[in-house]
Amino acid sequence: LVGVLARQRTRARLLGLLDRHRDGVAAILQILASPLDATGGSDVAEELERCRALFDWAVGVNPEASVAFASLGDAKQLAAATNEIVALVESPGVLGPDRDMLDFGCGIGRLAETLAPRLRSVTGTDLSPMMIEQARRRCAAHANVWFRPASGRDLAGFGDRSFDLVLAVDSLPYVHRAGGLALLEAMLAEMRRVLRDEGQIVILNLTYRGDIEADRRDLLDIGGRRGLALIEVRPLPLQSWDAALLRMR
Repeated sequence: LVGVLARQRTRARLLGLLDRHRDGVAAILQILASPLDATGGSDVAEELERCRALFDWAVGVNPEASVAFASLGDAKQLAAATNEIVALVESPGVLGPDRDMLDFGCGIGRLAETLAPRLRSVTGTDLSPMMIEQARRRCAAHANVWFRPASGRDLAGFGDRSFDLVLAVDSLPYVHRAGGLALLEAMLAEMRRVLRDEGQIVILNLTYRGDIEADRRDLLDIGGRRGLALIEVRPLPLQSWDAALLRMR
């Protein structure tokens, strides 16, 4: 009986949540129904172009939902999820007024906007020009924030040892999807190139295969070849979405 009542209360809460966010839920369903969100392309170039087109289109449907379905298309929900990420980034002690961050896969600039007061500079890069446009508008009040479109293959245009922190939140799974471990290693090598001594790469979700031990093994292998030490791997007890934290130095 206790279990039945608990399930009924959970169902009532869920239905209430969906009812309060009807427009956002409709936007998520529209994004999920897009033919652009089909299985990956036949080669890296095709898959990267598909990702670019998908996110360009999705941000026009609903900016919040385009970067986090868990937001249910709601700005307050997205802010709460963003603040959870910021708290995690702060805990390793990698922020400071003398430090520069690269936001890899910056989306609509939600992390850049929140972290800008805690850093000397934030540079965001993304595959989607439409998301870059949204991010620039969102962060227009911050003089220490810049955005630059990305190729999806490298970090060309960024100089060696330019950043103290590279933050990749739910972006590397798309690199993995587009080009497997080869492209993932190439991108991590680029992140290593642009890092200063003692800099860190903070990753939330390396892949979407749901195997954190496989992610750990792959990062240990790549790190050994690319001069990166894996210093933390753990699932995160987040309130609204699933993520694994992986940190390299």
